[in-house]
Parts: sequence; C-alpha cells; structure tokens
Amino acid sequence: MKGFATAVFENVELAVSQSTNIDAALSPSQQAEVVTVESGGAALLDVQKTDVSLPITPDQVQELPLNGRDFANLAYLAPGAKPVDSYDPTKNRIAIFGINGSSGRNVNVTVNGIDNKDNTVGGPVMQFPLEAIEEFNISTQRFSAANGRSEGAAVNVITKTGTNLFHGALYFFDRNEALNTKNALEDTKSPFSRQQFGGSVGGPIKKDKDFIFFALERGREQTSITEQPTALAELNILKAAGFKVEPSASIPTPYFDWRYSSAATSFTPRRTFARRR
Repeated sequence: MKGFATAVFENVELAVSQSTNIDAALSPSQQAEVVTVESGGAALLDVQKTDVSLPITPDQVQELPLNGRDFANLAYLAPGAKPVDSYDPTKNRIAIFGINGSSGRNVNVTVNGIDNKDNTVGGPVMQFPLEAIEEFNISTQRFSAANGRSEGAAVNVITKTGTNLFHGALYFFDRNEALNTKNALEDTKSPFSRQQFGGSVGGPIKKDKDFIFFALERGREQTSITEQPTALAELNILKAAGFKVEPSASIPTPYFDWRYSSAATSFTPRRTFARRR
C-alpha cells in the first residue's frame, strides 16, 4: 500500500492439513511499496498443532514410483502404515492400509474436504487416477477433530485444478512377464500383462476466475495363478476316474478398471471497502 515499506516473506509453503501464518509488520514509508510472498521449502517445525503427519508434496506425487499407480499407496510412506487385506475380496486390488497394527477399517479419507471413506470395508470409496492428485497428507496420531470419525488415521487429499495456462499430459505404462524374473517357487514364469494409460488436461474458462481440469486413466491386467504340478496331476487322476473336473494349468485373474477425475473451480477476489468519517 502507498505510504508503507516493502515486506518480503521467503520459504513460505501452504500445504494440505497444515496452517500457515504470515505475520506482516508494515512500516511507514515515503514511497509506494508492495508485499511479496515467495514459495520455498517447508518449515522444519509446525508450531500450530502437534499432530504426527506425513505431507506428500506435488513433486513427490509426480516422481515417486507406485506399483499399480494407486494414490492410496502414498500412505505406505508413513511410519506405522502397512497394506492389509480388505474385508471385501473384490477390493483387494485397491490400496487399503492399517495403522499401527489396525485392520484398516478405522482410517478416514477425505478428498477436497469431502468424505471418501468406505465405512464397510475400509479404504477410499472413489478411486482417482494418480495424475489427478495434487497433494496428499496422512496424520497417524493427534490429528484435529475436524478429521474425526476415525481413531486410526486421517488422510487428506487435494486434487489438481486448472490454471491460467492450458496444460496436459499423456502417459503409458507397460509390464510383461518377459521383463520379470522367475519366482523361486515356480518352475516357469507366471503370465503377467498390465497396461495403464491415460492423460489429463486443464486450463482456464475465464482467466483469473474460472478453471477446469479433467483426468482419465484406463487399467487393464491379464494375469493368472499357476497351478502346482502335483495338484494338477491329482486333478487329472480324478478326471480319468470319471469325476466331472476340468484341470487347468492356470487360473485366469483378469482386471479392468476406469478411473477419472473432473473439477471446475471458481475464484472470486475478495474486496474490502473502508469508509472514512
């Protein structure tokens, strides 16, 4: 403001599940000045609250390798977190994790502040492509009552939004048994084929005000369980004896999935009016 000196703040970061205070002292000046806030590294100590949490930055979301590209796998990086089996066998391909020995049903998941927890079997209800995730934070202890309904952990996820510049991405990931090593317990390699591909696009509808973002991912997997040779031989004996069995050297376990995320955001600048008397 005119009549005040410059105030500059460095190493300021605003992340999900964290509170950032900027205390500005405006000193009188004879010339017009501006306040500049620059982003930087995260603070080493959070003086606002005492929770035990692990924030995952946008760069880490982009660069960390995740087997299967399930965004909930980011929770495995937190101390005390480990993958657990789902109460629903059909969801064992979806990342479900427990904290400090729990079953995984007591973890609360929110996406953009909206509840996304499967209250029956645990884990997230809606699955999002990793390409759509901007920030990720998991609190394992002493988290705020705002993230209640859980005694295990609180996971807060922020999805990407559009910006003033159009941007997008395309990707394709492929895995095949030809590139896998043989399991020590198998005589031959188990068939494996997985492709994950998709993309995203975001941009402005109205500059500095309205934005749109969309991400889509297709996953397809052709795998199978190889039958043990001794069990296969026993089934063939039963078939020869007249039993109605159809022995198979492998059991197909295919998996196909669509994941998408769409967002339309609007920003309205706040105006403050002062009236003099």
